[in-house]
Amino acid sequence: MEIKVRSKRKENRYYIDNEFLNGYAKKVGWQGHIVYSALCRHEKKGKAFPGFRHLAEELGVSKGTIGKGVELLKEYNIIQVEKGKQNKFTYWLTDYTDWKYIDKWSNRPQDGQTVRRVDDTVHVVGHNNTNKQTNKQYITKVIEKPLYGNQDINNLILLLKEKFNLGILDGSDKENRRYCWLALKKFKKEGIELIIEAGSRDTFWASKITGFKTLYYNGIKIASTIKGRKANIISI
Repeated sequence: MEIKVRSKRKENRYYIDNEFLNGYAKKVGWQGHIVYSALCRHEKKGKAFPGFRHLAEELGVSKGTIGKGVELLKEYNIIQVEKGKQNKFTYWLTDYTDWKYIDKWSNRPQDGQTVRRVDDTVHVVGHNNTNKQTNKQYITKVIEKPLYGNQDINNLILLLKEKFNLGILDGSDKENRRYCWLALKKFKKEGIELIIEAGSRDTFWASKITGFKTLYYNGIKIASTIKGRKANIISI
């Protein structure tokens, strides 16, 4: 049976990306779906400002449901959350080309397959079952866009965003990578990870760190709050 959908609506409307319904809606569930729909409705120039309470009242659900939806959308980089003053948040709706890759055709790594990085690109790797003696590896599908530059810097920038709930870091990408590199020379990777963890848990520093420049210049102060054996890991 053929079903046609036609619209008699006027221009009082909003839109969501077609790509969202091509696999992502299933991933984020109904919580992520209703939150994304509401954020698209409130979006102006790529960002939206409604609080949890407003969204909960508008959608007839609890604030916990809104929080769950936001976390699911963040997991797939469908939205990014920027923390402002007085615990006010801005939600950035990202372009679908920046969303976390999902395999829409259910061609996921199966038993006996692994994920391997080749030339900074993630691939699904399986085994050639037709020749059990050689057990030759082959690449079945590229599942992630290539990352450029130093992988430690890439991972630390992602960690900083995640721990401090920063959708966008202050300063340019070049500036953040430069100060991350300087921090690596000063504190080493393990030290930076501890400083980020400690700073994100501190009520004072949680609102002060907005990028790697501020983390670099305040790293020693944050490190001084770390006690016990972990403090010995940080070399200054």
